[in-house]
Amino acid sequence: MGGDTSNMRHWEYISTNTDGIPVDVSRRKPESRQLTKERDADTIANYSNPSWVLGWTPAMAPLILGGPRAVVSGRSMTISVQAAAVPDAAYEWLENGSPIRGATQPTLTRDNARASDAARYTVRVSNASGTVTSARAAAAID
Repeated sequence: MGGDTSNMRHWEYISTNTDGIPVDVSRRKPESRQLTKERDADTIANYSNPSWVLGWTPAMAPLILGGPRAVVSGRSMTISVQAAAVPDAAYEWLENGSPIRGATQPTLTRDNARASDAARYTVRVSNASGTVTSARAAAAID
């Protein structure tokens, strides 16, 4: 094979077999490198930054992957949504179309829910690349 490998990175971190036993890496190519927490903490941490991994800054408008889903248990109501976005999304929950003050997380929780909390809830998910509003989740409180 040969060729210039100066821009190639083959890094492994905690490589194990399916049974949890560390992989024998003694016969890997010389360009391969086993990362360790002690020596490579910065590199390992950087892998959560897409710009560092790709070498350019990705952007993706929010996409709702699941929800919202309402769960009522006794007097507690929880509504959650799953979304993907790059950069990370901001959340704004709405009750019957009106923003709920302070409701800016992927999960909306109402402890000691009352019958007056029965409503149609949506969530607006946004970032610099766009905004999307979820389908409605109806929550009925006895």
